[in-house]
Amino acid sequence: MKRKVLRKVLIIGSDARAHALGWNIASKDVQVLFSPGNPGTELEKNCKNLILNGTIKEKFELIVDYAKGEGIDYIVVSSDETIADGIADVAHERHFKRIFAPTQKAAELETDKFFSYDVMEELGIPQARSIKCYNEQEAIKAIHEITTEDGVVIKARGLTKGRGVSVCDSKEEALEERVGHCQKYGPEVLIAERLRGEEFSIFAMSDGKNVIPFEIAFQDFKRAHDGDKGPNCYSSDTEILTNHGWKTFDYLNRDDEVMTFNIKNNFLHFEKPSQIYWMKYRGKMLHFKHRELDLLITPNHKMFVKDRKTEKKSIIEAQNLFGEKLIPISGYWGGKSLRFFILEEFDYKFNRKLKSHKIKFSDWVKFMGLFLSEGCISNKKNERRVYICQISSSIYLDKFKEILSKLPFKFSYDPKNSRFRINSIQLVKVLTEFGISSHKFVPDYIKNANKKQIKEFLDAFVMGDGSIHNGRQRFHSGSKRLIDDIQEMVMKFGKSSIITVDRRMIMLSPLNKKYYRANPIYSLEIKPEKEVGIRKKDIKKVDYNGYVGCVTVSTGFVVVRRNGRISICGNTGGMGSYGPVPFVDKEMIYKINNNMISKVVQKMRENGNPFIGFLYYGMMMTKDGPKVIEINVRLGHPEALPLMMMIKKNSLDEAIRSALDGKIDGSSLKYRKGGAFCTMLASKGYPEEGKYGLVISGLDDVKKRNVKVFYDKTRRNGKEILTDGGRVLGVTARSRRGVVPARELSSSYSKKLNIPEGFDYRTDMGDRVLNI
Repeated sequence: MKRKVLRKVLIIGSDARAHALGWNIASKDVQVLFSPGNPGTELEKNCKNLILNGTIKEKFELIVDYAKGEGIDYIVVSSDETIADGIADVAHERHFKRIFAPTQKAAELETDKFFSYDVMEELGIPQARSIKCYNEQEAIKAIHEITTEDGVVIKARGLTKGRGVSVCDSKEEALEERVGHCQKYGPEVLIAERLRGEEFSIFAMSDGKNVIPFEIAFQDFKRAHDGDKGPNCYSSDTEILTNHGWKTFDYLNRDDEVMTFNIKNNFLHFEKPSQIYWMKYRGKMLHFKHRELDLLITPNHKMFVKDRKTEKKSIIEAQNLFGEKLIPISGYWGGKSLRFFILEEFDYKFNRKLKSHKIKFSDWVKFMGLFLSEGCISNKKNERRVYICQISSSIYLDKFKEILSKLPFKFSYDPKNSRFRINSIQLVKVLTEFGISSHKFVPDYIKNANKKQIKEFLDAFVMGDGSIHNGRQRFHSGSKRLIDDIQEMVMKFGKSSIITVDRRMIMLSPLNKKYYRANPIYSLEIKPEKEVGIRKKDIKKVDYNGYVGCVTVSTGFVVVRRNGRISICGNTGGMGSYGPVPFVDKEMIYKINNNMISKVVQKMRENGNPFIGFLYYGMMMTKDGPKVIEINVRLGHPEALPLMMMIKKNSLDEAIRSALDGKIDGSSLKYRKGGAFCTMLASKGYPEEGKYGLVISGLDDVKKRNVKVFYDKTRRNGKEILTDGGRVLGVTARSRRGVVPARELSSSYSKKLNIPEGFDYRTDMGDRVLNI
């Protein structure tokens, strides 16, 4: 007779961290459901995956309602993004209290690094010695006082989500850096000492009042290559394309999605990066300089290229590029196909309502192309009008009339002033935010339209200048943001482009041959290329002393720009972890918990924001003892994988249940003896390449009891498991004899797994600390 499942647990997440968490909790008495899960989670005994569609909040509501309807015992959240987006708040609003995750306010311990700093400073928790500065003079004085031979750190006080940090090697560098830093973030800064030592991680769980630590400390390895080489980074002036426009890496925050590139099908897609890097770098950089390409990158930066003659694709380090290679500079964009644009009903005055209008989206897109090119509005008390300029001799005049005739408004043309006029307060209301020439921009619903609609917009826009370009696809504007948006659309259309700027103080009008006072004019010309050819002669090695940045994304490739020229390159992520670390014993862990972690939880409770969930403290073992680097509000990835191997099954489930009952019990957590080690296997060429659709072989050969393969970026095709990104599998081993034998097991079984081009993984993790 089949045993009835007594309880159900729902885990939110899809990566190897979620897989490991669910694997540990699942038992003959507990069924684990994953949303969305991965191919590995559905292979586990008593586990299954749920696929729920919708926007972020809609998904949260569906998840919570499902949990209530299905009698789910509790929800555990694996993903830091899901926590930060407020799933716990949605659960509480819908009267589901058994969710093991902090609210958005409590999660500020991770999402607002300066909030966490203030809490720890008030509690006297060991961290970098710092001085709060409220003006320029105080900052200069503090730099002189705090700087040591290790350097100094400048941190912005405002809500920069921890990105406003400058790490300086010397007092002189800090004084110079302070100027630009204050221009970006304001005069209020924290001047802090720079910590040196060995990094490690401590994990704990809280019921809102009490905290129990996990009795094992871990160390992870974020760099992709042996010798801690990588991540592969870009110069500080390199911009990355986000859903909020182009940004340099130091301005990225957790709300930004970045444009990724899939090398399997050349598709472009926005996604949130799992990591954002911004760090000091002094050394050699490679400068790729070409009319259509400008890149300044670290020498080990791997690049996806094609051979011009053979069309063979390959991944190579930038410093090893030879012969003529093609580098991608655009891709394929799907977009969202809209059918109509709705002009909402407008209550004008005296209950005189102007009815709503349903305009065919294609017609609206063409109109917006004309308006953003040559349009303006007059929004005076007695004059609510839209004007679009075009001389009567223009070869496009009839085309203008045809486009305007598709709108539900009457229009007229004044040949004397060379402009069309539309009298409509309703239209003026919609176009007001686009009406100032130097601040024009393309609305997101047009930027993210499909390829056909993007082309309709671009064709209409370029007609605005009449026939002066002789039919060539050139765009001009006094708005930098508008030209940036057009360059994004050109790339989505599958073409390349270059932005240039004319900074002349006076300019000659091509229409009336008169000189006018001028602001900077930004120009863009469409090129037919999707790839740019680069030879070794186009690459120079240069000295660099400044900041570099990059991100970690699932595909491994992102769209970047430097000096108005677009290219596509790659990034990295965590490659492994082990525990326990030899320099942190159980006594030290409990000391850190009592003196650092528990104090923060108690303070959050006193402030009315009780913290319920996992805590992850990034620590530095300095010569003066352990100090806190950062606080996170979830389990780490990949540290969670060896951690789950070390915790006995059923005990974590009991600990979470006791926490949700408000009486967390540390005695329920039971540990296995020895140590555990995780090796992350990545697609060949990672971090720059996240390969898709490669069949993984050897999974059936990993059947040893104390070795477990946790699935990360994978997908299923029938009975086959395929790669679905960069980091693919976490091969995690446990040994009663300690970490070193566990590492040997992890390495040994990593070699049993394969894809056609082979996996990449680090072989030197733990060498220094474990004395291997």
